[in-house]
Amino acid sequence: MNNVLDSDPTDLVVLNGDLITGDATNLKNKTTLVEKLVEPMVKRGLFWASTYGNHDHSKTLAARNIMERERHYPGARTTSMVSGDDVGVSNYYLPVYASNCTTEKGDPGRLSSSCPPSLILWFFDSRGGEYYDRTGSDGKPVQQPNWVHPDVAHWFRRTSVRLRRANGGQVIPSIAFVHIPTNASNLIQPKVKPDRNPGVNDEAPGLQQSASGM
Repeated sequence: MNNVLDSDPTDLVVLNGDLITGDATNLKNKTTLVEKLVEPMVKRGLFWASTYGNHDHSKTLAARNIMERERHYPGARTTSMVSGDDVGVSNYYLPVYASNCTTEKGDPGRLSSSCPPSLILWFFDSRGGEYYDRTGSDGKPVQQPNWVHPDVAHWFRRTSVRLRRANGGQVIPSIAFVHIPTNASNLIQPKVKPDRNPGVNDEAPGLQQSASGM
């Protein structure tokens, strides 16, 4: 991470899931792990935003606790905008503005009144792994579905319409980040050029991981 950030300066870092191997840790040492993870951004004064993946959800570690620790740092933009017991945690959007635009302080999701956003970054929690501190009748951890919850898909549709209306009906360019590939990834992957996007073509999305609610 240090090498990448030094060689390719950026304004925002995206951590796209599996921040911590939750099934190999527990609550008592998660704070130390989060601090190590965000240290490269903190010492450079950079902003970052996270999605959570299947290894961030486990019987011994709740993704919500990871987010709470991330948000101890002023550079963290990770948040949660969809409520519900089963929708995951890192479902939110960040508007990106031109450098000469002013926004409301302390509210990353509030649209500016002085200019429209140039870009919307969407973040979705694809869940997976295990439910925190939950066991079944057999005493084993309860598995969590490996896709974006339908309630999050409905929130995305409603919110994107609201943002477009607030922008005078104009579509705002967007980029979405999600850890577990959506079903669309199966269609896109054969068209990826290995020399331009190395790694994206290397592993086919698993059937259960591509059964997205999106």
